[in-house]
Amino acid sequence: VNIHSTQKIKLFLQIFFEITNTYNRFLTNINRQVRTVSANVTQVTDAHIARFVAFENTVNDLLAALVPTQALLKNILSGRNLQLFEEDEDLVEDVMLAAGQLIEIGKATLTTIVNIRNAYSTLVTNNLNRIIKLLTALTIVLTIPTMVASFYGMNVRLPFSLGESPYAFWI
Repeated sequence: VNIHSTQKIKLFLQIFFEITNTYNRFLTNINRQVRTVSANVTQVTDAHIARFVAFENTVNDLLAALVPTQALLKNILSGRNLQLFEEDEDLVEDVMLAAGQLIEIGKATLTTIVNIRNAYSTLVTNNLNRIIKLLTALTIVLTIPTMVASFYGMNVRLPFSLGESPYAFWI
């Protein structure tokens, strides 16, 4: 971006404005990616969950940078540290408003990411519960024949085992 100014304060404010514009583009890109990945909630993979964790970290980093920036702009707008012209005050207010909007968008994006990750977690938990139920039922079904076969593997007298029936085990 070409920024030309002989006024130091105006240059400083234009740089801040470009920074917030860059953050805005970056946050918009993350929002698009979150919506793309979350479009098919039923097919959860580890890669999706890892991607959401990465998105969450990135948005947290953006918020960590924007909150102090907004505080700094409020301090500048007070006029105690820098002498501002009316045009500069308008620019500071615009940048501060843009930063505030980005903070709100970042918080909303963070909430969306957390909600989607929680939905993924719920789906994975439900799938795990179904598998555990299936394995429990299979264990119960296989336990009864295992117990009967175990009895006939012992060296004790059992019904039909007196040598009278060669098919005692199968009966």
